[in-house]
Amino acid sequence: MHKVLYQYRTNELTLNEVNLSLPTKDLLGARGFEVLDNFSEGYVVPMFKMGGELHYLFTMSALCLNHLDSSKRFIETQELSEQRGIESLLEEGDIVDADHVFDVHPLLDDLGGKSYVQRTEEGLKKAIQKILLAKDKPFDYDSVIVFTNSGVGNSTTVKSQNDGVVRDSNGLGIGMRVGGEFKTAYAKGLEGAYQNTGKTHFHIVPIPKSLGGDLLGQFIEKIKNYHQVREEGTLVSYRNKTKETGQQDMGTISVAHVQNVDDPILFEHFSERSLGSGENVTPSSLAGDAFRQLYGGLRNIDFTDQETVETLRQKSTLFYREKVV
Repeated sequence: MHKVLYQYRTNELTLNEVNLSLPTKDLLGARGFEVLDNFSEGYVVPMFKMGGELHYLFTMSALCLNHLDSSKRFIETQELSEQRGIESLLEEGDIVDADHVFDVHPLLDDLGGKSYVQRTEEGLKKAIQKILLAKDKPFDYDSVIVFTNSGVGNSTTVKSQNDGVVRDSNGLGIGMRVGGEFKTAYAKGLEGAYQNTGKTHFHIVPIPKSLGGDLLGQFIEKIKNYHQVREEGTLVSYRNKTKETGQQDMGTISVAHVQNVDDPILFEHFSERSLGSGENVTPSSLAGDAFRQLYGGLRNIDFTDQETVETLRQKSTLFYREKVV
């Protein structure tokens, strides 16, 4: 887990979380994502760099740890919409986030009687169900592919001077050291890191029926080119395994094909322990880049063209806002 500190453009508060942190444009590090839907556990935003025609991103909300009674709760996005709201939260306690969905910090074991990863799956299912039930779909689909990269590199301390996520005595990340330089925010360039932002997030992409099983099969095969260690399991079972082995800063690509949400979602998990094909790959973008290339090829879409991507993003956001209920 890591502490989250915020910085407005006009004052001295500090930001220690980027990219998927907030829905506002007035905070440093936030890209100004529009929150399209809220759940008790998280929210859905448009994907910044499209990898499909209706590409969404489900991300978990931050947590507030109360100083007085040690209680924990998810923070509503509107509480982060203005400076006074953030100041009130910081007066109440610490704002924290899981480093990734498989984070094994003890504070995540119980959130209202359920573990963090259980709450994650609940929120993810709600988002997927709404997408599957959407009206007036721009193309025919009845399933989605969900994938995520989890892991943020090795842990380190202020005194050690090694690169990695700098953690305090309670195991909470307070910054990152990359190339020997300390940074208060999660930053690109950390060798072996599987994501560049300390934030649980899932890519959700509706799959045109015309693609059949081609996209999923090719996507899995592409990842297998880099990873030989592969196993099937739910998010909960894989997090339990992570906890047993004590691998706090693991790297994993998890992929699932979902047609309904009545049962637990089975993912195929590819462990970073087998990453070593000799090719020059960036783990943080490995899954996204592979998916983007394959989807674009099968649908004849050039995702390297910014005008194309912007048009798709606008159509995707409009569809989600108006038709996904």
